[in-house]
Amino acid sequence: RVSFGVTHLHRDRALGMPAKRNASSSAASKAKVRKVVDPVVAAVDEVCKMVEKAPSSQSPDLVVQTARITLPLVKEDRTSIHNQVIDMVRKALAAPKAAIEAEQKEVQRIIADVDQQRAAAAKVLESAKAVLEAKTTANSEASELLATAIAKAKEEAAKVKPIVKQKNTADAELKSMEDHLANIHGMKETLVTPIHECDKNSKQAADKIVAFLKKAPNSDPSLCASAAGVLNKKPADFSQFELIARDYVGKFLDGSAAQAEKDISEQKAKIATICESMADNVNAQKALEAAKAAAEKAESEMEEAQTAVSDATEKSDDIERNFISAESNREVLVFEMESFNSANAAFETLLARSSAPPPEPEPVAPAPAESTVEATLPVSATDVI
Repeated sequence: RVSFGVTHLHRDRALGMPAKRNASSSAASKAKVRKVVDPVVAAVDEVCKMVEKAPSSQSPDLVVQTARITLPLVKEDRTSIHNQVIDMVRKALAAPKAAIEAEQKEVQRIIADVDQQRAAAAKVLESAKAVLEAKTTANSEASELLATAIAKAKEEAAKVKPIVKQKNTADAELKSMEDHLANIHGMKETLVTPIHECDKNSKQAADKIVAFLKKAPNSDPSLCASAAGVLNKKPADFSQFELIARDYVGKFLDGSAAQAEKDISEQKAKIATICESMADNVNAQKALEAAKAAAEKAESEMEEAQTAVSDATEKSDDIERNFISAESNREVLVFEMESFNSANAAFETLLARSSAPPPEPEPVAPAPAESTVEATLPVSATDVI
């Protein structure tokens, strides 16, 4: 059977087939071999790694090299040179402890400072959010008031539309009356300023007065007939009748001016009455303008509040990131201090190693046993036994 197996093994190899492995040997090959670490070597490595990190006036490589030779030695095998190396290691280990403690103190200071900043930033953010909430409410209310004002203005505008047309007509009539009065004053000025020359301009002025007299409803036809001849003559050529006619023209223009002024006054009163009927519309327009201004102000203040909240949030986030960073640094320093303590403990353990056997514990003396003493009394003849 062995030969048969060997034959098949050779045949498999000849055919290029992989050889079959024993199940037990395969399981054994897969099993992990646990590496045995010498605790002394591990302790020396831990101390040397800490020395390499420590700032030192001497070369850390030299200290590490000599430490790897010295630290594994027990007390009895150390020389004075080894003790010097131990002192160098001790000094090297003192530096990281002081540095870590200083960094821890600084980190704690930073954490306390940042923590105060967090509290202050939280108050600022809370206040900014409260202001934003109030401004948002105010903006909403202002928007509602604006919508109400717009609706009221539209309603009043619809009511006042025919009144506006009436006022525009009255304003045009007033303008015509004022032009009419200005025309009368201009004709009176022509009468006050004597015509010295019968030039073209003076004739036009005279014709204008005559045309006015003809259109006037209360003018005298004889006055109109005489006015044309009187106004085109030089004052020096006036007869007594012509002087009377000229004065009569002036009085007629005065009366016309007075009537025009009266008409203007009545027209203004009429316009005032129309304006009173438009008061609701005017008030609605004023209310609309005030509502627009209030809404714009409320929106602007809300946007400012939003910016304040955004700035406060950003600042709070920055402070929070600083706090997280400081906490992370504190945890790193705690880990570094633990690493140092572990290395220092390993260093002290290495220094305490000795080749002498540990002292045997002193034997404990057994406690004395309690003894029982029996008293023997003499027996007399009279005793009854």
